[in-house]
Amino acid sequence: MSVTTSDDDDLFQLMMLACGAIATGTISLGFFWDAALKWLVQQQIVVTAQASPLLVLPASAGAGLDLPRTAIAAAAVLALLIVGAAAIRRLARRERV
Repeated sequence: MSVTTSDDDDLFQLMMLACGAIATGTISLGFFWDAALKWLVQQQIVVTAQASPLLVLPASAGAGLDLPRTAIAAAAVLALLIVGAAAIRRLARRERV
């Protein structure tokens, strides 16, 4: 029973650490948003407002993703979800054995 409690405590600590890291990353992104957005537009990862983007980024003066870039972003998110689900299934299979 102590093993389960220890695992639960470790999981709770990892979740709290992840929440802190996400909050820190979100705050720091807010400080660098303008510079990051300019860089994204220069690298043509994001289109300007004149190109009438399909998905407008917040606080970007109308800049965002057009249809091809939105499809690429959706495919990347889908790939991450598939890889994550496969890793979770593999971990669950190892714990069963």
